[in-house]
Amino acid sequence: MDINARSFGLFAYESINITPKGALMTDQYMKQARTKLDLTQEQFAVALGCTKQTINVIERGKQDCKITMQLAIECLLRRANKWPIN
Repeated sequence: MDINARSFGLFAYESINITPKGALMTDQYMKQARTKLDLTQEQFAVALGCTKQTINVIERGKQDCKITMQLAIECLLRRANKWPIN
């Protein structure tokens, strides 16, 4: 099987199940994940390697959560034994 970056990206997108309906993570689910981990926006940002402002704009619905960040959030939740979030 020929695996390239594009096919892997599609595979990752299809296999991720952040929300109950398998949709991309919404602002509510991002906040729910952060709350379940008992982290502030700043602590969550440090854990994800982004800024507090990025977390804030995603949680307010002003920006979409990228697939790479969704996967990182899933990893944090799994490591904390708090997966799934529903």
